[in-house]
Amino acid sequence: MDALLQPLNDRQKGVVTYRGEAPLLVIAAAGTGKTQSLTSRVASFIVEGVDPTRILALTFTNKAAREMRDRAERLSHTPADRMSIGTYHSVCARLLRTHADKLPQIGLAGLTAGFHILDNNASVRLVKDCLYRTGYRENSHVRAPDVYAILNAWRNAGIDMEEAAAASAASTSAPAPPGCTPSRLAVDAARTLYRVFRQACIQRNAIDFGDLIMYTLRLLRSCADVRAACQSRWTHVFVDEFQDTNDSQLQLLKLLYVPAKTRLMVVGDDCQAIHGWRGAVIGNILQFERHFPGAQVMLLEDNYRSVSTILDAANRLIACNAHQRKKVLRATRPTADGAGAPIQLESHETPESEAAAVAAHISSAMQSGVDPGQFAILYRINAQSQPLEEALRAAGVPYCLRGAMSFYQRAEVKDVLAYLRILYAPHDCDADFKRVANTPPRGIGPKLLQDVLERAAKRNESCLAAAQTFVTAVEDQVARKKKAAEAGGAGSTGGRRFAGMRALLEVLGELRPQAQAPVGDGGRLTLAATAEALLERTGYLRWIGEQQDGADKVLNVQQLIATFEGLEYDDLLNRVFDDEDEPIADGSSGMKRVSLMTLHASKGLEFPRVFIVGFDSAMLPFHKSVQEGRLEEERRLAYVGVMRARDELHLSYPRRRAAYGGAVQTDGSMFLRELGL
Repeated sequence: MDALLQPLNDRQKGVVTYRGEAPLLVIAAAGTGKTQSLTSRVASFIVEGVDPTRILALTFTNKAAREMRDRAERLSHTPADRMSIGTYHSVCARLLRTHADKLPQIGLAGLTAGFHILDNNASVRLVKDCLYRTGYRENSHVRAPDVYAILNAWRNAGIDMEEAAAASAASTSAPAPPGCTPSRLAVDAARTLYRVFRQACIQRNAIDFGDLIMYTLRLLRSCADVRAACQSRWTHVFVDEFQDTNDSQLQLLKLLYVPAKTRLMVVGDDCQAIHGWRGAVIGNILQFERHFPGAQVMLLEDNYRSVSTILDAANRLIACNAHQRKKVLRATRPTADGAGAPIQLESHETPESEAAAVAAHISSAMQSGVDPGQFAILYRINAQSQPLEEALRAAGVPYCLRGAMSFYQRAEVKDVLAYLRILYAPHDCDADFKRVANTPPRGIGPKLLQDVLERAAKRNESCLAAAQTFVTAVEDQVARKKKAAEAGGAGSTGGRRFAGMRALLEVLGELRPQAQAPVGDGGRLTLAATAEALLERTGYLRWIGEQQDGADKVLNVQQLIATFEGLEYDDLLNRVFDDEDEPIADGSSGMKRVSLMTLHASKGLEFPRVFIVGFDSAMLPFHKSVQEGRLEEERRLAYVGVMRARDELHLSYPRRRAAYGGAVQTDGSMFLRELGL
């Protein structure tokens, strides 16, 4: 035991040696040795003679689970496979497989121990199939990804199938997916599909991630012997990142816990609770004592990561949140200049000039011998990576995107570029036509699209030309049939299934002359104006705005169109389409690179030198989050970003930001004042 305690500070030792019967909540602020304290406590019980098979440790990601297993094994000198350490989903899957004989008793006849797990993409495809089989057609109001998001929101909240089916018709009767307001039709579709989707999964001997936890809850509630066996087996339970738990995960923990018998420890930091948008409930950690009466609370506040200037600013920022467990981080790192380098704050005219300044700073540091791997550039949303990527490329600075795809690889960006290629280069756009023909949904089914493709192949013409001649031929045929039907007194015969194709072709036909008119022509549309008109008239922008994460997607499109200012289509060919297909370095070559990522993706990481760009009133706090009442979560997100920096922190913002149809003036974020800058 002495060897375990030797590297720990007094508060960490208190966490490891606590042996009370009451549950233990450890509030471990960033950089205070959270993982070391948790794994040392796990090891301490094994050293004292606890059977490793009695230990259950839950976390959220496979990476975190691997790190926990490695540390626990090293500290306890016990093979990690003797302990149950894993994600919520992996532990639940194991339980369901172990007790597969009980599944028929809880309404899951047909599932066997060999069930497979559906990932998100496979689940959405199955929802799409279920929509079709139940009579729904995908459109701007009912989309498979949105319906699946509603199902997940209910399950994250612990709402099971019977409760969802019994809920009233009002869309507010059950939780909606954070970040979007689903249509009444989408909510109705989700209620209809709740049972249908589950049955479709069972027929395939499959479970999706959401139901892994829900079925485990049902198993433990319905089978007292299984619940008792789990409680008897796992007498020592540990939970990492507790601030990220949702309601169903909390319910699972309560079912495994037995007062005065289960030694329960959870660790987390309410100041880093930034995942409310995907169902996490900060109240789980703030109200832990209500959920587990008599619980003890310990704080870890000694920070081993950042210099004092950074910690002092972070303390000032997070102190502005009313809903939190009060704590004050203290720097323990000795620095040659006392408190450390002051935080740098700059403003720039535009996001492009801001990105150029960041790239120039890093390039200059590299010329002085600084490893580019020391730098991270953080931003609020993915759309902000576009000017940064271009500036870094222009400056010859190697970089990698972490937790995201390149700007030009995003679906909505590819869609807009496909629309433009169809408009400006109609004779070489077959792949683009197939991409956007039914995006947004306009009733162009697979059969109709296949007919057009076959016609194009037979006539050796473009898909667009084939579509035009195909629709014209069909309409002529419909007109003849209609005339004959009217003459014979029969009802009219229409070509409604071609209406969507016709509408798309009309928009393209009307805009093409304006887009391709010579420079100086009074009726000519600029590239940016053409893109805006095209997205408005096809309903594309409205359609993506109604999706989950729609605000981010709209901003990505707006950022793309902002880059069109002053460009002709030929310029776009050289500047954008080349980047669209350029592979993004992932660091696999071994070369150190600047890390680009969103603030959300940065959680859990640290870097010697950090830039946070877009620290302005239009972006941080993000306006949609403020409208949804999540200002404090935005402040926690800014806090997380600040706490990624070890030695240097650079903050910046643009004074003017492109907006759809123009530009807006911006000020520095309110959080800058709260940081003391």
